[in-house]
Amino acid sequence: MSQTILEGVRATQISLFERLYLWYHFHENKVCCYKSTGEPLWTFQHHDIDGPEGIALDKNGFVYIASRKNNRIVVVSPDGKTCKTILSEADGINYPVI
Repeated sequence: MSQTILEGVRATQISLFERLYLWYHFHENKVCCYKSTGEPLWTFQHHDIDGPEGIALDKNGFVYIASRKNNRIVVVSPDGKTCKTILSEADGINYPVI
């Protein structure tokens, strides 16, 4: 287990995947990915992510975000470069939380 302290991190929730730390910040509407050493890899913001209220990861490193303010579930690619809304209010999503 690492004892690395990540300075200056403002996070609402943190998840771990293969020595990577991912977190989101509710008020800043962004998802950040850092190596376990504290080195930043990527930060992702998109208009489909509004009020993130939960984060989950699959075995391939895709990041799933519950976007509460606009009632969406958004998936972000493992490299943090692209996203896609996979569920929305039209699918019955209402104030999602992961």
